[in-house]
Amino acid sequence: MSVSGKAGLTIPILELMDISIGGSASYDLSRYTSSGSSVNMSFNYPGITLVPATPSPLSLDNSTGWFDMEILTEVVANSGKDATGYALQGSAFSVADVFGVGKALSRLKTFVICQAPTITMVFTQANNSLITSDLQVNASIKLDLFGLFTLGSASGSYQVHDVKQDSQAGTVTVTFGPPVVSGTIPLQQQVAYVLGGVASYPPVQV
Repeated sequence: MSVSGKAGLTIPILELMDISIGGSASYDLSRYTSSGSSVNMSFNYPGITLVPATPSPLSLDNSTGWFDMEILTEVVANSGKDATGYALQGSAFSVADVFGVGKALSRLKTFVICQAPTITMVFTQANNSLITSDLQVNASIKLDLFGLFTLGSASGSYQVHDVKQDSQAGTVTVTFGPPVVSGTIPLQQQVAYVLGGVASYPPVQV
């Protein structure tokens, strides 16, 4: 498997993907492959964007907001000491467990988002006739990846975009993706996919 053009890992074909076509037939990749087959899968994530997330500052009267760096700094400084001000009380929490990089208290300061990914699969020495018969352009599909992630549904939120057969190379290349949208999508219906984020561990690392 390759992601964004970079070499990745090798996964047994049976564990790679289940494909549901048109809301009825459902297959794993063993339908199209044999012991001599290989499948290369690549993902393309268009429109990758970094979105900062700013915490809502706690107001002076504690009526609005939720974040106050001074309070957190005071908690770290005072906990376990005979001092006036904010501090952790009791034995349920400790500064060492709560504060610091990789510890319990954290927030995402940046989200990495993108549009719906497209997936390209290159089948080599596979059952080309079955692939081209089942996976026809514009067919609605649902992809279950690694038994963990699902893309699309029977309603058509994912489609077969393209199918190309290279007889000389013995390959079939299939591209899956969201339907092509015409016009403008209302703001309330726009969807972004979260790829990851950048963590902050206040007050030690902001």
